[in-house]
Amino acid sequence: MTGPNAHAPLAEPCPVCGTSSLVEIRCKVVCLNCRTIVQSCADLGG
Repeated sequence: MTGPNAHAPLAEPCPVCGTSSLVEIRCKVVCLNCRTIVQSCADLGG
């Protein structure tokens, strides 16, 4: 993903599928592999 709302992948693994393909997009942490929202805006304090 590219663009102003895409960020570098995070180091922690996805709790659902176990992949490390997590990115923060618009104050949500999303798994790029299974598309699970791991953390929402409220979880991130934003």
